[in-house]
Amino acid sequence: ESQLATHATGRSAATRSVCYGSSVIRQLTSAGGWFFSQEVHETPPLLKRRGLLNIAIKGEEKHFENPMFGQMQRLSSLETLKLCPILQKDLLAGGLYDPDASDIDVGAVIDLLRKQVTFEGGRIHRNWRLLSAKRISGKWTLMSTTGNTISAKIVVNATGAWCDELAVNCGVKKLNVRTTRRTAFVTSVTNWKEIEKFPLVSDLGGRCYFKPETGGLLCSPMDSTDVLPGDITFDELDVARTLDDLNWLTNLNCRHIKSAWAGIRTFSTDG
Repeated sequence: ESQLATHATGRSAATRSVCYGSSVIRQLTSAGGWFFSQEVHETPPLLKRRGLLNIAIKGEEKHFENPMFGQMQRLSSLETLKLCPILQKDLLAGGLYDPDASDIDVGAVIDLLRKQVTFEGGRIHRNWRLLSAKRISGKWTLMSTTGNTISAKIVVNATGAWCDELAVNCGVKKLNVRTTRRTAFVTSVTNWKEIEKFPLVSDLGGRCYFKPETGGLLCSPMDSTDVLPGDITFDELDVARTLDDLNWLTNLNCRHIKSAWAGIRTFSTDG
């Protein structure tokens, strides 16, 4: 990559919640809490409290019983509407709420990690693509496509969607991760001052989630379409369907898409 973390997380929700994901994911999120709470000179706060509101429509109350959400507060439909009054009242069965969920300043996180690496004497190589890797006498030698080499005792495979490719190049067993597309877009709203403090709202029926984004709403269909690793584009049909779902769940009647994009997510067999 020519820029750090081009394909890393944070291209959509950029939210931290200890109530989200499988048991493994929740444990990892909790264990990493110290990093986000640290105060570093000349570094802005990494988190800003937002809140996460999972909603269910009438007839889909079964989602409330998912053990994944056991740590969240159960809300009535009226309590849910108080947190997000743009929702369609007649559809709501209620909600689940994590008041401590927070927006992540992804740019600040990446910049802090960069500073910490360089402070400890680490070097960052951009546009460095692995060609081959050999382990001899307890030491790795990595060669790039441009002929440059790096030697190290330990290689950490943190390449996300490319981790299986790296594993094969290193001659170790791959994990068979699943690579999927995640679409997101920002739609304009006319009542920004009203919605800017709303929580991230996620439909437990899997239709979409949305959260305030400067001057509009960031929305995603929560898609997980299998793709190959690489620079991918969004599907216009996914965006159109999700805009319809957003307008069905809310009273916004959004029509204009300001921007749209897609990113990559990876899933391992342990969740």
